[in-house]
Order: sequence, then C-alpha cells, then structure tokens
Amino acid sequence: LKIELQKDAKINADKRALQAVIRNILQNSIIHGEATSISVVCTQDGSKLRIELTDNGKGLGKEILHLGKQPLKSKNAQTNGIGLYLSAELLRRMGGRYSYEKDPHFKNIISIDGIAIELRKT
Repeated sequence: LKIELQKDAKINADKRALQAVIRNILQNSIIHGEATSISVVCTQDGSKLRIELTDNGKGLGKEILHLGKQPLKSKNAQTNGIGLYLSAELLRRMGGRYSYEKDPHFKNIISIDGIAIELRKT
C-alpha cells in the first residue's frame, strides 16, 4: 500500500465515514479484486479533496452498471455485497461521489471527489 499526500489539509467531512469508505474500497480491492498492489493518492481540486485508489486487481465487470446504485451480489461468503452501495451513500451525505475506471495499463482506478477541505498554511 502506497499513500501520497500533496499538501496538509483539514477535511471538512465526517472523518469516520470517510475512513469507512476508504477501508471498504481497499477491502474490495484485496478480497474481490485479488489486488497485490494498491496506491492511494490525495490531491486538491480547488477547495475539494480528490482521492485516487489504484490497484492491479481483476476490477469490475458488468456489475459496474450498478455501482453505488444497489447492493452487489457478493461472490464471497464473508461479505454481503452492500459495502460499495453504503460507501456511495456516505459520500453523497458528505457532498462527494466516487467513480470507477480501468486505465490502458489494466489498472483499476476508483476516484473519490467532492469532499470539502481547507489547506493548512505551512
């Protein structure tokens, strides 16, 4: 797991909810996507936070159509398929959202956008 921070900032959101969202995405990458490498990059987009989580796992197939709109059917007996749906709802409540894409190098990218931040003076 590699985490990069560009600047120090105060996040104006429910920190526990944001932690739950990130934890859920990381767990999905490992458990369902079988990722062996995950990169987390946090950047500023105006007064908003952007978090990009990139992994080398299998990624999403046709379930991408339902991402965040309804619980997904879990293929693992230890999970229930509701995590990404709840994550989408938590992000909506904080003014954010997430999106998924697969890049040309077969990496999966989940981006979290729209969370308000205040940059700290250094």
